[in-house]
Amino acid sequence: MLVVSPSLYKCKKTEESDAINCDDVSDDDTIQKLAKAEEQNSKLKCLSKVLTELPIQKGKDKGTNLPAVFPHHGDAGHWQVWNRALDKRFKGLKALDRLVTSGNTCSVWEVGANVAAQDSKDLMALYGTCKYHAFEPVPDFNKKLEENWKDENQMTVHKFGIGGKDQIFGVSRNALKGNDGDATFLDDSNKQAGEVKIHIKSFDYVLEKTDGIPSMVEMNCEGCEWNFLMEALKHGWIKKVPIVQIGWHSYGDVGIGLRAMQLCDIRVLLSETHVMDYGLAFGWERWSLKE
Repeated sequence: MLVVSPSLYKCKKTEESDAINCDDVSDDDTIQKLAKAEEQNSKLKCLSKVLTELPIQKGKDKGTNLPAVFPHHGDAGHWQVWNRALDKRFKGLKALDRLVTSGNTCSVWEVGANVAAQDSKDLMALYGTCKYHAFEPVPDFNKKLEENWKDENQMTVHKFGIGGKDQIFGVSRNALKGNDGDATFLDDSNKQAGEVKIHIKSFDYVLEKTDGIPSMVEMNCEGCEWNFLMEALKHGWIKKVPIVQIGWHSYGDVGIGLRAMQLCDIRVLLSETHVMDYGLAFGWERWSLKE
């Protein structure tokens, strides 16, 4: 564990906790060093927690039938663990409760809506006055999605994904796996010259064309969350979203080590503006904007 020396930074350690009081420090360089050290400390604590939550399970690789270790809840066959938070996802949504009760406008973005936007359907049953936006970039999926929601005025289907910039890339059909082909796993390793063209629109474009900052972002996009969240945090808009709910997925070619560190990077950045309501590493978690 990283230890920060109070004497090094001319700060005082409080008696009640390990917190360091730097109210009297005026040296900008010193304060920046301390902030960096505290950030590293937070990441190390997060990483320790994340690694203890990994559901390591021995088994056999589906492709080769050779012995393998699966460090992800879904891959390990721990679906009951990965889905453990399903009942929590639509309870305790205080920000939506307040908006609906007060009669203010609310909106929900479902990122990775697939063919049904089931999460939006469940939320709509509870918050019927909100506007809903379902984002799905895979053509075969968004055609079905549009058909399924054609008679619902509260829902707008968007046939593209969201990211830091406009782009088009190809994905092989092998990357579209699970649920008999009705799931998407999109990360950097899958962005190649595939036959399925994926369209991404920038955050600025989507914010302008929708209702602005959404009241809630619901993410279940089968791997896109890694790039999406870091780009959204860099842009800044997601720091103003009252509720952010994330379903974490597999590691792709990146591997478990780097993904664990990326997860902690995202959590540390989100914790600057939000509080985690619940969370399981590589499972589901929800963050609410600090009041």
